[in-house]
Amino acid sequence: MSDYVAYWSRADVDRIVAEVYSAPFSLIQASGTTTFETAADVSAFLTQTFAKLRESGYGESKLNHFEVCRVHGDLAVVETNYTRYQRDGAVMGSEGRAATYVLRRTADGLRIVAVIPHTE
Repeated sequence: MSDYVAYWSRADVDRIVAEVYSAPFSLIQASGTTTFETAADVSAFLTQTFAKLRESGYGESKLNHFEVCRVHGDLAVVETNYTRYQRDGAVMGSEGRAATYVLRRTADGLRIVAVIPHTE
């Protein structure tokens, strides 16, 4: 999770797609679920997300803590708490953001297959 947050802070789409996420990848929000079927779809989604974040003054994220909540076979559920910062160091939005991640063991190791953000 620490590597993921470092890649996210650098907007390193290539590393996130290659080392962190697995396709298909689902974003599960209160408004509905979006599934990105291919690595190219995930890459396009991340590129658009980082462009929006940069436009909003995003600088970096810091992982406050995470906890593996349940492991069953090749699945793990991880709860995280993190903070986003603007380029000037101010907290961006809520200080205690949270998200749930579903990870699946693949031939390449554990990969995130779904994210449920608790903070919009």
